[in-house]
Amino acid sequence: GLHGLDQVRDNIKNCLLRHGLVQTISHSLRDTHPLDSPNWQSIGPNNPGSPEMAFLRTSLWPSLSDAALRNGGRAVHLFEIGRVHGSVNGKVVEGQRVAVLATGKLNPTFWKNDDSSEADFYSLKAIVESICMELCGRYEFDNSLSDPRLHPTRQAAIVLNGKPIGIFGQ
Repeated sequence: GLHGLDQVRDNIKNCLLRHGLVQTISHSLRDTHPLDSPNWQSIGPNNPGSPEMAFLRTSLWPSLSDAALRNGGRAVHLFEIGRVHGSVNGKVVEGQRVAVLATGKLNPTFWKNDDSSEADFYSLKAIVESICMELCGRYEFDNSLSDPRLHPTRQAAIVLNGKPIGIFGQ
């Protein structure tokens, strides 16, 4: 059976699927993007095959935003689970990430509100709370940490045991 990180990843995936989100899978190599991690420098192979594949991704957000644009950006509810790579102070770092992108009308089957409900900060917060409750049963939100890629007053860090483990926002 699954153990450790594989089990956690599976639990997260199943929780997101139950919320009506669709899983995407994208290539680890890509071009730089405005939604790349602000804390990690991009790194890549010495001889990239093309400029679009010159760097290892530092964030899953660019590929989710590309997928949303390809889908017309209307009602799109996507997630991706995958590895990211970069450099911090000259040291190569990598990690597993989960990213969610929701825009447009929410699927009323999964949301207990009327059909006119649009994805927003609060619906995303509900997804995050649901995942946190399912995986660890305890979490806090911290509005004092900020990510320049998100709206300054519509974002929050997810904190577990005093350590930030993620961020969500508009």
